[in-house]
Amino acid sequence: MINKKNLSFFIKLLISTALIIFLFYKIDVRFLIPRIRSINLFWLTLMFIFPHLAILISSVKWQWLLKELGIIESYFFLFRLYLIGTFFSNF
Repeated sequence: MINKKNLSFFIKLLISTALIIFLFYKIDVRFLIPRIRSINLFWLTLMFIFPHLAILISSVKWQWLLKELGIIESYFFLFRLYLIGTFFSNF
């Protein structure tokens, strides 16, 4: 028997798959492949590292502030919360 959690997962998976298929259907692959090949991997790597490094530093600052207020939270919990907040602030 399928429970509510599994049903929700499969619906999200179906919608995500449909959106990806639709996206690739709309993209002209002849123009996409040369663009992907022209990407500089050094700058792409920096693009992924620096935002996460900034979130890492901010999470440590929050951990220090909370510790001074007598609230003890793990670093990974605060990092995860910071990532969630960053995601929602983008939308």
